[in-house]
Amino acid sequence: MERQNPTLSGAVQDRLLRYFNTSVFTFNAPFTFGNAPRVMPNLRCPGINNFDMSLFKNTKINERFQLQFRAESFNTFNRVQFGVANTNINSSAFGVVSSQQNLPRNLQLGLRLLF
Repeated sequence: MERQNPTLSGAVQDRLLRYFNTSVFTFNAPFTFGNAPRVMPNLRCPGINNFDMSLFKNTKINERFQLQFRAESFNTFNRVQFGVANTNINSSAFGVVSSQQNLPRNLQLGLRLLF
């Protein structure tokens, strides 16, 4: 019997309820081995698409003091990074992506006095 490729094509947002083809997986008969490999090289989780940025402005007050303004942004473009699909064949959510691995956009501002 030939192995079938469980990967599906399309955008991740369209495949959240069925990230991979779950119909190619079945239970083995008791006390028998299956034909699935230990690692499926074509079946991968969604990639990382996260950008962080920072901006620093130094202002000299006098010879001894300097003021630094900081603006930092984490996940600047507010892109979602989806979690890993459920790979437990006994679960009713088999093949479903139900989590997010990164946080929404986060901004922080700061002042620093250097002397």
